Amino acid sequence: MVALAGCVTGPLGSDAIVPAPVMAAQAAERAGMTPGDITRAADLYVLKCARCHKFYDPAPYPDPEWRKWMTKMSKKSHLATDEESLLSRYLDAARRATAAQPATNRP
Repeated sequence: MVALAGCVTGPLGSDAIVPAPVMAAQAAERAGMTPGDITRAADLYVLKCARCHKFYDPAPYPDPEWRKWMTKMSKKSHLATDEESLLSRYLDAARRATAAQPATNRP
């Protein structure tokens, strides 16, 4: 329990819960990410993000707000520059895929 003391539920609210990041795999492939990139990004998401909070859907957030949270949480989770870039590309692909779906298909 002490190890989780620095973790919080998250700044984006409980209504933003989505499934694990594998949901973005097809979108990431369409965005030009390799299968290795997709695997590494999904692993990073689980290890660095889901470790402390629920999975959040980035789609509803305006780009500036999402970038602000990515910057803040990247620092908090101690992501290396290349990890932050990879995770950002992956989540951006997820955002585009979710935004392209009709609203009735969203969680």
